[in-house]
Amino acid sequence: MKKLVAMIALLLALLLSCGALAETAVLLWEADQINPLYSDTTRVKVYMQDQGYGIATLAGEVTVNLEHDSLSDINCMPGYVISAVRNSGIHDSRLISPEGDVLTEELYGDIIMFSQTWYAGVMLTETASDDGDYYSGGQEYLIDRVDIYHAANGKVGALTRDQYLRAVAYGDHLLVLDRESNVQLYDSKFTPVESTFKTSVDGEYYSASKGLTRGIFSRITGEQIATGYSKVSSEVYNGNRLLVYSEPAQGWGMIDLQGNVLIPCAKDVEFYDLRADRYIKFTQNGTYGIFGLYDMETGKQVVPCEYNSFLSADYEHYNFCGYFAVEKDGMVGYVDENGAVTVALTYDEDDVDVLGCTMVKEDNGVYSLIAADGVITALEGVTEVYTNGNGASLGRYIAVKNADGLWGLVDWHGNLIVDYTARYDSQFRFIDATHFIYDSKFMYEIQ
Repeated sequence: MKKLVAMIALLLALLLSCGALAETAVLLWEADQINPLYSDTTRVKVYMQDQGYGIATLAGEVTVNLEHDSLSDINCMPGYVISAVRNSGIHDSRLISPEGDVLTEELYGDIIMFSQTWYAGVMLTETASDDGDYYSGGQEYLIDRVDIYHAANGKVGALTRDQYLRAVAYGDHLLVLDRESNVQLYDSKFTPVESTFKTSVDGEYYSASKGLTRGIFSRITGEQIATGYSKVSSEVYNGNRLLVYSEPAQGWGMIDLQGNVLIPCAKDVEFYDLRADRYIKFTQNGTYGIFGLYDMETGKQVVPCEYNSFLSADYEHYNFCGYFAVEKDGMVGYVDENGAVTVALTYDEDDVDVLGCTMVKEDNGVYSLIAADGVITALEGVTEVYTNGNGASLGRYIAVKNADGLWGLVDWHGNLIVDYTARYDSQFRFIDATHFIYDSKFMYEIQ
């Protein structure tokens, strides 16, 4: 009897351990309405009918109180939102910080963010012209005044319409170009300061020879941050990285703003198409159209220079759960983070939909999933696969429809994660690779 009980206990433990390995969607919380944000995948917009709009983390922690008439993060830096006050006329907007603090002193017709450090409140005035700057409620409006704010110092000054349209933020400084093409740099208190900027499209850093030294210098401080480079890109990538060219090496590389080498300059190397998820394309030996990938975090080459393109499901990511979708001569496949091929390039680009780390192929009404790890799964009973979105899941989870016309979720190997209960594919809205909103009211995590 004791042996039987022990065996039953062992079998139960094995079953539970097997079940623990299976992925499932777990309900985290619900609200009257939940919507994704445009610029932030760590939080969502939440509405409760008896309270108002607010912002919450994916775990349900409120970071911006549910007290606003409306909230939007369109054209905002990540984490920031614009709150609109109902029935206050054309001037109804104010900027809210990620912590929920009101950052503007009054209501404005629009809020503009140059950067996380610099933002502006736009005051409007009615115009009889049909060519105004803004249009609302059948009325045209022109920009009358633009109040300038610095994150640490609050409202520090104002710009005219023309100045505001030609303003560029550089860290703690704001560059303004007037109609006469005069360039003026302002510090964090909006005090004019000297600089070597000649136009508003000049890069913050430039290459020059000073005495016997060739180096990279700051247009703002004059400080030399590196030596030995003859060219520098006009753009600062991710806030602290510069592409630089070395004549001795005869190629491009990458440094940080302290001059530390992130990617060594190499002969005939050029870089293209920086992506938000840390990878940058490169060509070598003048073979434009044949690309590889560097990892800017490690400074290492992750994919050799052998492919025509790298495919993306959302126009922002190259790395999908550790894999890269690659194309050469119209054929697609996958490589891993070591550059090793995991799915041979045997699929015609026109015959598959790349959703991230999964490709979908349809053949006479039968759908198959080609996972980046090489597993191929035929989907039984599936009549349609949603291939026009859900990029935030990175292709690990896919919406599919059964013969009854209902939608569910499967993983990249075809395992059912959410049963067929949804009437529309749009009822699943992924926020990141594992969190999704169901029916605009329920927040789930796939565990």
